[in-house]
Amino acid sequence: MILVATFATFVLTTGLPLTPPVAFTIMSLFAYLQFILQFLPNSISVTIDGFNAFKRIEKFLLAEELNRTFLTHNKFDLSEER
Repeated sequence: MILVATFATFVLTTGLPLTPPVAFTIMSLFAYLQFILQFLPNSISVTIDGFNAFKRIEKFLLAEELNRTFLTHNKFDLSEER
């Protein structure tokens, strides 16, 4: 339907006849656009996921460090019991 509308618009606006080279060029351009537009939703999703991951990593790297005075260590050293 879009190709027919494009061909009709071409003929009506330019007044030139629709020749095979023009028709095949238009069809080729539409096929190329269709191929690119198939990947558009996936690329948008990947871009958004990457942005979210970047924000999470940034938040982690900019977070304050832990106060080490409240940490306890294991008082048992098992390596010497062998």
